[in-house]
Amino acid sequence: MAGIESEKNTTPDGLAEAEDFLRHAASRHPLVTVVTASGANLAPAQTDVPATFRHRPGERHRLAQTGV
Repeated sequence: MAGIESEKNTTPDGLAEAEDFLRHAASRHPLVTVVTASGANLAPAQTDVPATFRHRPGERHRLAQTGV
């Protein structure tokens, strides 16, 4: 997806591409819905350190380069 277009320019192929993109993103970055009296939000399904590195491999590289 090169960019976001207005709804009037949505095509079946564009919609299928967006669905594939979101499905792929959801598999790599799972979210859970958090509902409270003040509203609802999405939060990472896993917040532990291994999950962070599993979903952000670039972070491993950055830390390795800085010696942390």
